[in-house]
Amino acid sequence: MSLSFWSADLWHQLFPSMPVLILLSFCVLVAGTIRSFTGFGGGLILAPLLSVFMAPADMVVVVLLLNFMTSAQSLPSTWKTTDWRLVFSLSIPALFGVPLGVWLIEWLDANLIRRLIGVIVAGLAGIMLIGWKYSGPRGKVQDCVVGVTSGALTAIAGVGGPPLVLYLLSAKEISATTLRSFS
Repeated sequence: MSLSFWSADLWHQLFPSMPVLILLSFCVLVAGTIRSFTGFGGGLILAPLLSVFMAPADMVVVVLLLNFMTSAQSLPSTWKTTDWRLVFSLSIPALFGVPLGVWLIEWLDANLIRRLIGVIVAGLAGIMLIGWKYSGPRGKVQDCVVGVTSGALTAIAGVGGPPLVLYLLSAKEISATTLRSFS
């Protein structure tokens, strides 16, 4: 059965009741507030909460659409400060990680994916909380590993930002302005 975007069946599948819609709207508000302060983290807030009410594939689409809208809005102000060489060295490998994540989301059970999202978010939040910083070498291989990991996590859970954030925050040569342009 094909569901169009405006059909009542799709609406009721995504938002089965008014309390769920209100709760999810509140979650989006909180995630947007976190993202406005930090420049990232919206997906980290939304993914675990939305996955309780939505199928993982639907949740990923919602998180990515919300992240795209906020990123597109900030693009004009960050265009000049963006390190495009670094963007491409991380983004091109991320494109190869996306099919891996799509394959995993199709292959794994939805409840296992929900648990995986929780473990990923809690693990990455714990790493950030203790202040761990990557101090190893930097180059094409490391950029590829971070990019592929980010792409796979984006496709499976909508939370591809943390590997990038952990990697970029620990780079001494990247200014705060340039780092902010990645969000």
